[in-house]
Amino acid sequence: MRITVLAAGVGAARFLIGLRAAVPDADITVIGNTGDDFAPFGLHVSPDLATVMYTLGGGINEAQGWGRAGDTYHVLAELKAWFEPLLDLAGHIRAGIGGPVLLRITGEDPVIIDFPAGEVRAYRGEPCRYQFTVDGRLISRLIAGHQVDWVNSLFLSMRFRARRVGPYNEYLYTFFKCLAPDRLMYVEGWYASQQGDEDDIQLGDWIVQRRCPHLHGDLSRFGKTTGTTLICTMHGWQFDLVTGRCLASDAPAHRLRSRPAGNPTAAAS
Repeated sequence: MRITVLAAGVGAARFLIGLRAAVPDADITVIGNTGDDFAPFGLHVSPDLATVMYTLGGGINEAQGWGRAGDTYHVLAELKAWFEPLLDLAGHIRAGIGGPVLLRITGEDPVIIDFPAGEVRAYRGEPCRYQFTVDGRLISRLIAGHQVDWVNSLFLSMRFRARRVGPYNEYLYTFFKCLAPDRLMYVEGWYASQQGDEDDIQLGDWIVQRRCPHLHGDLSRFGKTTGTTLICTMHGWQFDLVTGRCLASDAPAHRLRSRPAGNPTAAAS
């Protein structure tokens, strides 16, 4: 007997255990979900495939249903490694929040997201205008699955308590909705376009707009020039620096503003 299973995550992994026990002689093919893959710092991670493989191989944390058996785990360290590179990209959001945000996580020491300083650290007892209290098991699941939209995966579920001093802050919830570099840079580009507060930058021998016309990647960090071609390494889009033309799209919105660094009047647009 041949069986093909479409599988994604913890539930599918447990189903496969039962299926293998029910039909031990079957030839089972698993088609796993890669829609939730991500690449933190260039390392490709497939969380659903990993969960299925570790479960079938006997290496899963049985109590949780996810994560490797015997793994050590520290929420502060995990959030620090995840959030601090994002905070480094989030100039408008950090300014809009303007203070530390306290996360009270059951079973863990309180954590501060210090937006002005751009760091994640232990709570020192300072006053915080914004506070969240969340079950530690839920935070662990969000981290393990690298859920990049906590507005949908946490806040809309109402599985938390919150306290604030003062009005609602859209920047705070925007940050939690954009927990991936491409999402964060897109919204930062939108804030910059509304406020008009970002200057052009120099890359090699060229002056170009700071934000990629594709999805607003920060070209001061992700732009690379090769001859007269600019490459946004965030998504691989390329632009002709002489004409500003996008090499992947003819849409007017995808044209790049650029000029030679020594010729302020020769801008392509």
